[in-house]
Amino acid sequence: MHTSMTRVQECAMAVIAFAVVAIAIAAPIVALGPSASWRAKAAGGLTALEALISVVRRVLQI
Repeated sequence: MHTSMTRVQECAMAVIAFAVVAIAIAAPIVALGPSASWRAKAAGGLTALEALISVVRRVLQI
């Protein structure tokens, strides 16, 4: 079986990676609101990013 990624798979991975980063940035802003400090937003973003990365790893079995 050929194990190299096709161009379509590479594009799909790039789209997924972009979406994960966008969600990690947007989630704490939406959840905490505009009055929260930037440190709280950053901590929430890192937590969301770690959770999303673990989900992607499970899905892709990395």
